[in-house]
Amino acid sequence: MDHIESVFEAANDYWFYLYKPSDGDIIVDVGAGVGFDTLVFSRSVGVSGKVVSIEAHPKTFRRLEKFCELNHLTNTICIKVAAIDKEGDVYIEDLAKHELNSTEFQPTATAVIKIQGLPLDEICKRAQIEYIDLLKMNIEGGERLAIKGMKEMINRTRYACIACHDFRSNKSEKFSSREIVVDFLRSNHFDVLIRTNDARPYVRDHVHAVNTLIQ
Repeated sequence: MDHIESVFEAANDYWFYLYKPSDGDIIVDVGAGVGFDTLVFSRSVGVSGKVVSIEAHPKTFRRLEKFCELNHLTNTICIKVAAIDKEGDVYIEDLAKHELNSTEFQPTATAVIKIQGLPLDEICKRAQIEYIDLLKMNIEGGERLAIKGMKEMINRTRYACIACHDFRSNKSEKFSSREIVVDFLRSNHFDVLIRTNDARPYVRDHVHAVNTLIQ
């Protein structure tokens, strides 16, 4: 299996377990990384759809932008910001494995890069996104705060897949997020699905959800 094929296979497994996007959909990708999932999302929604790829780390964001340019992802908007509960600066780690970088409100030994943080409601407003067909979120514990910043957009979201990180909770309490995310979604009229029998701990922490009010 070549790399691109494996990227599509992983996205179908992780993010499309409950809902597979179709032409014209709008996907908001919080924690886009270097853009592999963005590629899958872009091709899934077609030229009439839109992907909003949000990545906080400056170096990773530059790679994301270049990746989108090289792959001609013209239906994709890249936004450099951290999704948090309210506007303000945060600090992000600069680890060798970019996918493990998480944010803190104060600088630490590893969280050394100051970045802008905005609520998802404000991010979507600035990007002129009025509704979301699929929300994908994978931000290494930051989901605890990011969901608090979407008081309006959660009611305009059809499907969500939020990658929680309880399997990393031995590192920090901030990674214990699954129960918080599930409670938030259920309180906003979502039915929740968790793959509790999956052998992979990180997949067991993926929270899939469907909004019962706007189907």
